[in-house]
Amino acid sequence: MTKKISKTGIFIYGFEGKPGKVLGLDEACSSLGALGFVCFKCPSSFFPGEMNDFEKFLKKNKLSKVVVAGCGLRIKEPVFRDSLKKMGLNPYLITFANLNEAVVACGDKSEATKKAVALIIKAAKWVETQEPVEIQKVSLKREVLVLGGGIAGIETALTLAEGGLSVILVEEKSHLGGGAAEVGNLKNWTRDKVETLKKNERIKVILSSNLVDLRGNAGGFTVKIEGAQELTLEVGAIVVAVGYEFVLPVWKLGENSKSLIIGQKELEKRLVSDEKLSQRICFLADLVDEDLKISTRALLRQALLIKEKFSSDVICFCKDLKVSFNGGELLYKRAREAGILFFKYAEKPEIKFLNNAVEILLINEDYPHEELVFESDLLVVGEKMMPGKSFEGLAKLLSVDLDLNGFFQEDNVKILPTKSSRKGIFFVGGCRLPQNIDETLSEARGTAGEILSFLSKGEIELDLTSAKINSDRCILCLTCVRTCPHGAIIIDQEEGTAKVVPIACQSCGICASECPVMAIELPLYTNAQIIGQLSDVVGEAG
Repeated sequence: MTKKISKTGIFIYGFEGKPGKVLGLDEACSSLGALGFVCFKCPSSFFPGEMNDFEKFLKKNKLSKVVVAGCGLRIKEPVFRDSLKKMGLNPYLITFANLNEAVVACGDKSEATKKAVALIIKAAKWVETQEPVEIQKVSLKREVLVLGGGIAGIETALTLAEGGLSVILVEEKSHLGGGAAEVGNLKNWTRDKVETLKKNERIKVILSSNLVDLRGNAGGFTVKIEGAQELTLEVGAIVVAVGYEFVLPVWKLGENSKSLIIGQKELEKRLVSDEKLSQRICFLADLVDEDLKISTRALLRQALLIKEKFSSDVICFCKDLKVSFNGGELLYKRAREAGILFFKYAEKPEIKFLNNAVEILLINEDYPHEELVFESDLLVVGEKMMPGKSFEGLAKLLSVDLDLNGFFQEDNVKILPTKSSRKGIFFVGGCRLPQNIDETLSEARGTAGEILSFLSKGEIELDLTSAKINSDRCILCLTCVRTCPHGAIIIDQEEGTAKVVPIACQSCGICASECPVMAIELPLYTNAQIIGQLSDVVGEAG
């Protein structure tokens, strides 16, 4: 590279100690200067000092583009971009050369310095072809649609309203509260939550209704509600908080199980109604799903309540008792102290029906040849948590995904578990997976906080790093529309071309890689930049 790159500077920092001894920074700066670069080696040993030197370097040399070279750059990239913006420059006319490879891979100082210079030159080639990225202000609707009137939906709506946003809560049933309203120790608490919700002026509740149509994107969804009322509304975000269903696993229990075997949900109804229960009661856990903690929590709580209220003999059978939830070990200890017996099994117990009792045959896990026989007046079985009947239709309407079990699929469980693949749409509570009440409340509050940070100002400054479609090349093959996982591409019928909705695009690059006529590019990864990088690799290999 012999041609001078005008107005492109090289800022090298963070090489105190061992990295500075491995690299010959003075030699590197001399080599880069000979190629026509403005080069600066930062002497500061702490980060605020580095930023002061960086801003002075930009101002003094009247630079328009810059390469920042150093080690451990990822967490500092936003700060450097903010400095560019502060100086009146476009924050995307910068690139970063991570010199860890040169420091670690090369033992010889001369070789390491040569490698570092090569990495910096490659980065300079990249930034030289980079065009400024536009910044656009987009107005956002400060209303949120919450689908589902259970605990997840109620807590989300209350948190959003407390943060100053308007909320429309839609429930398909004629009442609020969901499954929590049927749980004994949650009944009064749920009722108080519902009353608080109804009194909040920022929350509008629509019962016996469903979402039937959705258009638009994050910040400006247009939704149509039908049922008790027919409304068309504009909202900035949507929260799906519909509940799952309980199914008694009769396929694992036999045909004659209805009178002597019940599910935990049915038992809850009997406990709430103060119906007198039998003297001998057994619980059978982990029959259909041994990974969920929600069944274990309900089992321990119900077993304790039966023991305290009716002094019944209570025995629990399980594969592995899961108590890794808040207060779980204490609850288990209380159950043992109350005289509740626990037996583990590896293979499903054999169940037989006598005249007025259930016989449970269990192979002793400690003594494999020993068979234990128990008789019970009532056998309580953990239900199978199944996706709601509306899940599939709702997923199609929202253009989001379901997982292999039929529950709503989050976009990335490690970043924000409740965020969908489509910006502005979130999943909270049992629609994503069955979970305990404290987990649901935590998810609801966290999701509400994410929505508040997005919508509270009523507008957003959007960096247009989204994909760009060349309308002259577009042949309307719809490949980009089909492959975009975020619903960010639409068809402009008047202009006869596909278009990207910037606020919905997450710059994943799938559309650009799949376009058969190369009509799509990402501003930060243009074809020219990528081909330039590949040519360098081919040249090195040759």
